[in-house]
Amino acid sequence: MSKKFKIILGICLSLLVANCSSAMQKAAYNNDVATANQLLEKGSKLNPEEKLATSAARHGSYEFLEFLKSKGYDILEYDTENGRTTLHYAVSPVHALNDKDPKKDYSQKIKITDFLLKNGANAKQEDKYGIDPLMAALGGDILDGFIRVSKYEQDIAKEKEIPFMDSEKYKRVIELEQKIQKENEKTKKDVEWFNEKKLPVSEIVSLLLKSKADPNRITPRETGLFTPLHLALVRGDSESVKLLIQRKVKLNEKNIRGETPLHMAAKFGNKEVYNMLVAAKADFKVTNNDNHTPYDISPWRIDIWKACAANDTKSIQEYIKAGGSVNSHGFYAGSWGWSPLHVAGFEGNMDAVKILLDNGADVNIIFHPQGEIKKVSFPFSFSGLGEGFSDLMSGEVPISSPMYFAHKNEKPAIAQFLQSKGGLKTISIGKMDNKIGVWNKNKMIGFDK
Repeated sequence: MSKKFKIILGICLSLLVANCSSAMQKAAYNNDVATANQLLEKGSKLNPEEKLATSAARHGSYEFLEFLKSKGYDILEYDTENGRTTLHYAVSPVHALNDKDPKKDYSQKIKITDFLLKNGANAKQEDKYGIDPLMAALGGDILDGFIRVSKYEQDIAKEKEIPFMDSEKYKRVIELEQKIQKENEKTKKDVEWFNEKKLPVSEIVSLLLKSKADPNRITPRETGLFTPLHLALVRGDSESVKLLIQRKVKLNEKNIRGETPLHMAAKFGNKEVYNMLVAAKADFKVTNNDNHTPYDISPWRIDIWKACAANDTKSIQEYIKAGGSVNSHGFYAGSWGWSPLHVAGFEGNMDAVKILLDNGADVNIIFHPQGEIKKVSFPFSFSGLGEGFSDLMSGEVPISSPMYFAHKNEKPAIAQFLQSKGGLKTISIGKMDNKIGVWNKNKMIGFDK
């Protein structure tokens, strides 16, 4: 046999093996046990390198997984690349669902999850990103998106390490930022698609919790510092939330944005779950990184700015009782950036001012630095111009405090009262940097426009 003929024969045999391999993987994908048996009769092998159990679990092929088990194949596979097990792939919402019949596909995933757990799958096994099967079941699509975005962000940070960025580096940073945007859009679309199907996620959650999955695990920083309860809220799955509450989970853990599960219930407008968490003693006054309480970002919150403008003390008190922040920023009189105290002071409403101060309003909170203060309409007066010039000559500059707003809008009683409580309308230039530092530390970001 010539050397050339041996090489050709070797290539043909390799192609034949590859075709057999792809045929077995295709059978796993299609849950086709009959074809798998035919392939075995023709001499094919169940090759562990093909990750047939993983493929079956990913695509909801329950009967094929049973077939593998009956043939002595190790169905509890482990992906060395990402550390994920067959169970991770079985429970994750990003695998094996299609538009034709997602409910049928998901019912297969439930059966596979139960089958794997009964055959020794570890419900506590973490992958290389610190994600266990419970996390994967509730938010595999969300967390995978976070992982990809985190990698892009790390690449951007590396590009920016060098002080001088040439045009090529700048171009790469722009491309990476565009990838982040596309990834976030894709993740949002995937989550919305899955959530619209109203699939029984809680059945898989229940199976995992019964198998000792940790309901209080927190994902690493690069995947958002989520708990299972956070992910259940993104999923909009009230049944899973109930199961987790029954397990006495920690209700006030914060994710990377400072959001507790209650913040997320409010953000997604899920009042049923919001009330459920409050009844379970979740902290409704805790603030996120933007200084918002859960109630502040809920679609059912009282318009505190409107209430302060009308001196509606009943609504103001209800807002505070419900957990609203007295130091948030929002819209009033056609411009954005007002705190409740700015509105009350501007309109001369003493009752509202007193209630806000009694409940922790910052007497010197400034109009939001990124707000639309130029749109605020103050009465014009020549005396005001002279006063401003006099302040500047004495080394004082005006600050956009509630006292300043009351003074400029000719509400002297309110201005005097705020001054008696420590309010300022000007500040010396020498102290300005320190004062601004304090305000920045308070992070009065306010509501997005």
